[in-house]
Amino acid sequence: MMQIYIVNSGGINGQNFAFLDCGKPPTIANGFITPKTNASVHKYGDLADVKCYPAYNATLPMVACRGDGTWDVVSCVAGKLYMIKINFQ
Repeated sequence: MMQIYIVNSGGINGQNFAFLDCGKPPTIANGFITPKTNASVHKYGDLADVKCYPAYNATLPMVACRGDGTWDVVSCVAGKLYMIKINFQ
């Protein structure tokens, strides 16, 4: 269910602005997204941190609730693995 919240009935230049509830941040494979606030409603501009599991890199360090009621799209992609050979003498 999508909810609309009116935050400024006057608006700018007579325009009304409504912000949509983005809901909880999405779940992602190989990582997780944590909102910066414990709000029950996430509205335009709210941010969430993106953390990936070891060996994965986030395509964005954080995501934002967008004006259309969705979150920025992010994923955790496999990073490069390096093998280091150490000789002990």
